[in-house]
Amino acid sequence: MNSESSKGVYLIWAGMQKILITPLTGNLWYNMAIDEDYQETFEKVDTYDGESQPIQIWAKDQDSYSGIGTDKLGIWGTIVGVDFDLCVADGACIDACPVEVFEWIDTPNSTASDKKAIMIREDECIICRACESVCPVEAVLITED
Repeated sequence: MNSESSKGVYLIWAGMQKILITPLTGNLWYNMAIDEDYQETFEKVDTYDGESQPIQIWAKDQDSYSGIGTDKLGIWGTIVGVDFDLCVADGACIDACPVEVFEWIDTPNSTASDKKAIMIREDECIICRACESVCPVEAVLITED
């Protein structure tokens, strides 16, 4: 069994199974990753005001999204997609982004973390994939249009 730690979040490999442990909440996630087909298989359920354009919010269906202040947040973004239900707010994507696409947004009552890295300047993404490569739970997906 191998393990890695980033800002209090532990990623453990048990054979081929990836297990994430967040000690502050005691939550466990198994083999998690953003759904790579979310733009084809999920519905657009809401938008959030970005700095220069709205951020699309996607969910499996309307019942899978309840908004900020709940534990049903869905996937936010189109070019830079972040699965807010998986994001553990370790800040790796914020630190890795060379053009400062991300900033923090409070998400009280979320099971994974009480804040998320929102792609507030999504249209400024240069498709370098730095954020995607450092996310410990694979909650980030860059999609070229």
